[in-house]
Amino acid sequence: MPTYECVFILNPQLTDEQTTETIEQIKSLIGQHQGEVMKVDIWGKKRLSYQIQKMREGFFVLFTVKLEAQTPLLAEMERLVKLSEAMIRHMVVKVPAIKPAAEKEAPPAEPEKLEAAAPESSSDSSSAPADAAPPAAALPDAVPPVAAPPTVAPPVAAPSDATLPDAVPPVVTPPPAAPSQATDEKPSSQGGTENA
Repeated sequence: MPTYECVFILNPQLTDEQTTETIEQIKSLIGQHQGEVMKVDIWGKKRLSYQIQKMREGFFVLFTVKLEAQTPLLAEMERLVKLSEAMIRHMVVKVPAIKPAAEKEAPPAEPEKLEAAAPESSSDSSSAPADAAPPAAALPDAVPPVAAPPTVAPPVAAPSDATLPDAVPPVVTPPPAAPSQATDEKPSSQGGTENA
């Protein structure tokens, strides 16, 4: 049976008796649907990040349950939350199955295999120094050979301006015009120039 975690947010204005009664109601609902309550974790009152039904706090309860895969429990919990004023919100999450460590990893190389693969003439110390590494055939199959570091490609040069298609010429703004010299002439009201 898969394991689920169900979080319920209860109304924070409930008394302790009402809260306990609501938790028992949820437990009995899970039991009616062939579920097994493994753990009940009461988190208590917590501040909500946003208002739910005009409430800023909620009483959180976490249920860890085992359920059959095809139970109508989720629809029933949804109906119960909508009808009950004691429950504000709920969420059900399936807990992923964890494989045992023995299945995940291969067993480490046994030292007996290493000794069996070593050459029998280890008593002749004059032919090889004591610090010499065993031959490659003596290493166990579980240890992969060390690979050379990967090579890095040289950086690619940026294309020159001549190779850019239809390059847009830069925008050149003209320098500001020099201020005109002030004259003693007054502009005429007719828009023309005056003859003196």
